[in-house]
Amino acid sequence: MTEEEIVEELASAIPEYAQKKMSEVPRRQREKAGIDYNLTMAVYIIPMLVYRHDERNDWIAERMVEIWNSWKVTGYPLTRSEFGQIAGGFKKGLCYITTAVCLSQGKADDCYELNTLRSYRDQYLMRTKEGRALVDEYYEIAPGIVFVIGMQKEPDRIYEEILKDYLMPCIRYVEEGEYEACKELYCRMVGRLRSRYLPEDMPKYS
Repeated sequence: MTEEEIVEELASAIPEYAQKKMSEVPRRQREKAGIDYNLTMAVYIIPMLVYRHDERNDWIAERMVEIWNSWKVTGYPLTRSEFGQIAGGFKKGLCYITTAVCLSQGKADDCYELNTLRSYRDQYLMRTKEGRALVDEYYEIAPGIVFVIGMQKEPDRIYEEILKDYLMPCIRYVEEGEYEACKELYCRMVGRLRSRYLPEDMPKYS
């Protein structure tokens, strides 16, 4: 076999397996199964292949992503990802839920909404043990939620709903000094998004 043929065989193995398994999933369960498969590819398989930046493994990873998308294995797009991009980028605060929502609305990183909730986090939540625990838990699961929402067919619509149903009411609570009400609503939002978008064994980025 030529090197190209070897790469093609290796790169197609997982997409072929996933496509077969997807064909066996009942229609009503395909959306969740598709998200789970894409998440596994994006969080585990592709980052593992490119971790050492080996030329052949990079080639396999690139071809695997191409095959996955051209075969429409799950119907959700897959992009190349690396551990540093997933963990480091999220921990720098680039892609948490509120930031992702505001970016989808074309708002700047220092917009009123973000500054209001950051101030609430720092001046209220971080001053108590319970509040710090909530923030830590949020840091662990919020990156995964944003990651999966980004794989949906209409992420901007989802973020619009989050803004309307949760973030704007939270901001109004903060403006009115109803800090506990804001905390309860935000926790409810994270809990619902977690149950909707994350599998039980979703990895944490701490």
